[in-house]
Amino acid sequence: MCARLKDGHTNIIAPKELMEEVYARPLIRTRLIEDKVLIVQSDPEMQKKGLKVGMEVLTVNGLPVKEYAAKFITPYESASTSQDLVVRSFDYALLAGSVKQPVYLKLKDLKGNISDQTISRVSPSERSKKLGSAPVEYKILPGNVSYLAINSFATDTGSRVFKEKYPEISQSKALIIDLRNNGGGSSDWQILRYLIREPQLVHKMYTRQYTASFRAWGRLQDTWGNSNGIAPVKDQLFSKPVILLISARTFSAAEDFAAAFKSLNRGLIMGNLRGQHRSAFRISTARRIKRACLHQKRPISRWERFCWERNCT
Repeated sequence: MCARLKDGHTNIIAPKELMEEVYARPLIRTRLIEDKVLIVQSDPEMQKKGLKVGMEVLTVNGLPVKEYAAKFITPYESASTSQDLVVRSFDYALLAGSVKQPVYLKLKDLKGNISDQTISRVSPSERSKKLGSAPVEYKILPGNVSYLAINSFATDTGSRVFKEKYPEISQSKALIIDLRNNGGGSSDWQILRYLIREPQLVHKMYTRQYTASFRAWGRLQDTWGNSNGIAPVKDQLFSKPVILLISARTFSAAEDFAAAFKSLNRGLIMGNLRGQHRSAFRISTARRIKRACLHQKRPISRWERFCWERNCT
């Protein structure tokens, strides 16, 4: 049902009692790259078993990997765009299932050797501990270029690290902000304040306040909305080149950041198409249903449709 809505923020989420039956995954990460499903990350435990980064996944549980995804994964994934669906099908959900059931893989290594592997799934919490990335990564690249990867907006860690490192960043020749692995959280535009000379509007939104009786009476529905602006940080302007890196895994609040950055005309955006969506609210049920019903407007003189307009009942 949710997959048919084609909305990345509309999902039925299993309760905690079923997390290990639905969301357990092995200690590897896969990705569709140039039409091949490759291992892009492998826990040391998996590496000892022979599952190396760069190996191609040929089959899953006896089926060709794309056939397996098309039959068991893709039809049930809620996604906003084609690139979002690819990420959900081959990055996030491909090997998900019960912690009690192993996964059978046929793999091909870089030399063309083919091997069969039986690997166990682990709980979501264990997998996050062993494969999870740091929320923020900062370093100076050759040529005195500051690099800041913000992998989540679940907290304001990204903007806090930027502020902490700004004395060093301000002396660099350029800045790269990497949101390629940022799946969202809460919108945070604080870093953009260092890139502007004057106050700027970066975001407007509205959402419908649905009243069933109004619909029956033929009355227009009320709406609620707000806007967000940013002001420059006094005497701390970073006027040098800035590049923002995005991918199909750049989602939700990370897209808000990218959209605001684009509206400021402050630098280049490089990478693949982002996931493209934005949530509005959550409805709690036995299995917790998440439903998006929101419009956003960026200050670039055109409406951007991010989700369904339909009434949420």
